[in-house]
Amino acid sequence: MHQLFFPFRYLAWHYSSAFREIVSLWLNFAWFVTHFFSMSVHIRTLFAPWKRMNGGYERKGLEYLAETFVFNTISRVLGACVRLALLMAGTVTLCFLSLLLWVAFAVWILLPFISLACILIGIILITL
Repeated sequence: MHQLFFPFRYLAWHYSSAFREIVSLWLNFAWFVTHFFSMSVHIRTLFAPWKRMNGGYERKGLEYLAETFVFNTISRVLGACVRLALLMAGTVTLCFLSLLLWVAFAVWILLPFISLACILIGIILITL
């Protein structure tokens, strides 16, 4: 008797709780990508010097002051460029994952029909 209701239980699972599991899986991937690219850290420290390379203003004199200022500015610009590149790579990866989520939803919705069509085509080809 339980085997009789299996297709209905499967379809109920397929079109209800499986969607929540797919979204949960996508959220895990999105969490991984945001942490892999350290996106929150890079946003907070966007204009921080690269690799903490900055010169101190210990020496006196206008020449040393200008040299330190230029070095610190270049280090901050370099840090911003590298962090922006990493943020862009993370954003592109998240966009790709979002596209993949929609493709997975479309395939998941059509999967029972595709499976049934493959079974019917197989039966037709066997009988020929």
